[in-house]
Amino acid sequence: ERGLDCYTQVMTKVDGAIGKVLDALEELPQDVQDNTIVVFASDHGDYAGAHGFLSGKLGSVYKEAYNVPLIVVDPSERFTAQTEVVRDGLVSSVDLLRMLVSFGHKGQQDWLQGDLQQLYGHRLNILPMLKSPEVPGRDYSLLVTDEVVFGFMNFNKAPIHIIGLLTRAGKLGTYAHWLPGTD
Repeated sequence: ERGLDCYTQVMTKVDGAIGKVLDALEELPQDVQDNTIVVFASDHGDYAGAHGFLSGKLGSVYKEAYNVPLIVVDPSERFTAQTEVVRDGLVSSVDLLRMLVSFGHKGQQDWLQGDLQQLYGHRLNILPMLKSPEVPGRDYSLLVTDEVVFGFMNFNKAPIHIIGLLTRAGKLGTYAHWLPGTD
């Protein structure tokens, strides 16, 4: 209960800070507001008491670790449509850079040339998903982590190298003892 109270308090502070940013945006000239896109994302999900009162994201591939917020607000509706429909297609944090840079290029992908094409051309273009909830997203999402856990916290010597593969059809998770210097 105390963990959930703490989480609620942190989320209240985050909500307040987001409100301050949005309030400041409303003070700007209308043409600036109309040309501003707000993107809210997170680094990982939180169990928030699920699965026997787990919190954080430590040591597992439960679906909550994959489900993170990505909220895009575009007052001009140049890049968004049907915003009342929640998208549930898979994307990855590695796709965010392509989306953000494309916003700066008026939604165009012409910046993807040369080395940039090689680096980011194979990342998912999220922009079509913002326009239509029918666009499916990625075929899979991958979660990989090597947890850093103090010995006293890992009293049962649980594996700390974790790989999770999420698809629309299901999820596969592996837990392994990773040997340094190996793959």
